[in-house]
Amino acid sequence: MSGLWQWLWLLVKAVDKFDSAAAFRYQPQRLTGRWNSPARPAISGALSYACSMLEILVHAKIGRIPRTHGYVVADVPKNLPVERHVSMSLPPAWDGDDPSITRRFGDHWLNARRSVVLVVPSVAPKLEGTAVVNPQHPSAVALLVSQSQMVIWDQRLFDRK
Repeated sequence: MSGLWQWLWLLVKAVDKFDSAAAFRYQPQRLTGRWNSPARPAISGALSYACSMLEILVHAKIGRIPRTHGYVVADVPKNLPVERHVSMSLPPAWDGDDPSITRRFGDHWLNARRSVVLVVPSVAPKLEGTAVVNPQHPSAVALLVSQSQMVIWDQRLFDRK
């Protein structure tokens, strides 16, 4: 991992038979997240595979194994700008039910283009970190994105016994 700051795990709906470039391009145009408003491209991920899976599960609410999820790993070279925040440096109630609070924060970050990656605490597992990639930052092309792989879900996560 020399020369790399961090790996970002990005779980995405499968496109083009898990082609990583397509998955990486597809997500920003299609998804609104906790940290971006509609029509503001951003790529959401996490600092671990497990946190990425949990973030998907929190929002999916489908009660069955998703068959169309893949993941890519984005290597972040050490020379790329990364902005980190902890709970205390975020707006009050950032982890509440009102998404406008974090979207305003994220939209400001996206527009300012201060960094390629924004690292913030996860709402679901608070001790884990999530990451947002600004695909419009000039240095975003320096992220090294792996080939997509299919996510293997454990059936026990979906059993309703």
